[in-house]
Amino acid sequence: MAESGRLADPQRHFGVDAPRGARWYNFDPCAFLECASAGTFGGRRGDDHGAEPLAAISWEEFRDFLRAGQEYG
Repeated sequence: MAESGRLADPQRHFGVDAPRGARWYNFDPCAFLECASAGTFGGRRGDDHGAEPLAAISWEEFRDFLRAGQEYG
């Protein structure tokens, strides 16, 4: 995406199509991790649901976490 100039687009947060066909919305680490957490485990930043910390997650949950970081908005 950097080579094509898509990452320099100031409107990229509305979504960018990657060369492999996936769509990306979250380009900075904080937004990626916040949306990955919200999309996988529920809630948004500042939400306090009294949830217990996760001890371990499965590889499937981790895959979902990464996908949510990419797509959740």
